[in-house]
Amino acid sequence: MDRIAAHEQELLAYMTEQLEAIDGMHLYGTASHKASVQSFLLDDIHPHDLGTILDHQGIAIRTGHHCAMPVMEFLGVPGTALLRRRLSNNRDDVDRAAQSLLKAKELLRHDQRRRSGGDDLRELYRELILDHARSPRHFGRLDHATHSADGINPLCGDKLHMYLQVGADDRIADAAFEGSGCAISVASASLLTETVIGLETGNALQDFSHRPARLGGRSANGTDSRPAQELELGKLRALEGVREFPSRVKCATLAWHALNSALQHDSQPATTE
Repeated sequence: MDRIAAHEQELLAYMTEQLEAIDGMHLYGTASHKASVQSFLLDDIHPHDLGTILDHQGIAIRTGHHCAMPVMEFLGVPGTALLRRRLSNNRDDVDRAAQSLLKAKELLRHDQRRRSGGDDLRELYRELILDHARSPRHFGRLDHATHSADGINPLCGDKLHMYLQVGADDRIADAAFEGSGCAISVASASLLTETVIGLETGNALQDFSHRPARLGGRSANGTDSRPAQELELGKLRALEGVREFPSRVKCATLAWHALNSALQHDSQPATTE
C-alpha cells in the first residue's frame, strides 16, 4: 500500500507540474499532501465546454460544481474541471491529457478546427456559436421590461435572467438577458433574443414550445420532433448539433425555458430539471 500511495503522489506531482506549465491554467487545491485529484480552469473556458472537447479526444474528466456549489460561489467560478490521478496510470497518460488541454484551448480560443474525426465537434462549436458566445447580442439589463424570468441549470450552474418588452400589440418589441454559463447556453440565449424580437407572444410560445425537443433529437415515439408549421429560424439551426452531446442539451435549452416562464408570468425560476 505504501508503494501504491507513493506512486500516486509521484504522478500527482507530475500532473500538477504539467498543468501549471499551460498558459492560462488556474489550479485549485495544491497542497503537497492531498488526494490524487486536481481541480482546474483553463483561461475563461467554461468547464463543460472543456469537458466536451476532451471527451472527443479520449480524455475523461469531471466537470461542474462537484456537489460543492457554495465553494464555487466563494471562488467566484461556475464550476471546475477535475482530473483524477486514477485516470492516468503513468506519465504518458498525463502527457496526453496535457496535450489534449492545449488542443482544446487552441480550438476554443483561436477557432482552429484541426482534429481527426471531429465533424460533430466542429458542427457544435462552429463559427456562429463561438461568435455569439464571445459577443452575445442583447446582453445586459433591459430597462422598462414588461416580462422577465430567471433560468437555472442546476446540473452545471448556468444562470440567466431573461427580459422581454412586450408592446400593446402583444408583439415582442425588445429582448435581452443577463447571466453566466458555458458557450452553448450563452450562445443559445443570444440567438434566442436576436430571433424573438418582432414576434407576437402567441407565435413565440407556439413556435418555440418544441425547441427543447428539437434540440434533444426525436420525440418519445421516434418521430421527428419538428412540427409541420415550424418557422425556418435560420441561425437557430446551428444549435442542433448539440443533440450529438446529450449532456449539453440542457445548456442549450435553458434560455427557452426562461422565455416560456417570462411570457407566462411564472414567478418561479425556470429550470432544466
